[in-house]
Amino acid sequence: MISSELKPFPEILRYLEGKSRMLVVGCEGCAEVSHTGDKPQVLEMKQKLE
Repeated sequence: MISSELKPFPEILRYLEGKSRMLVVGCEGCAEVSHTGDKPQVLEMKQKLE
């Protein structure tokens, strides 16, 4: 079985330190089932990062 888990937002921000550009990508597979990376979560992450 495949599992998907969302990282805590502060951890995501640490990965992005010093970066000027990024790409937010979702998936309609296991991430959609676990609600960790389908379209609503991708849009939410985009909004949080703006």
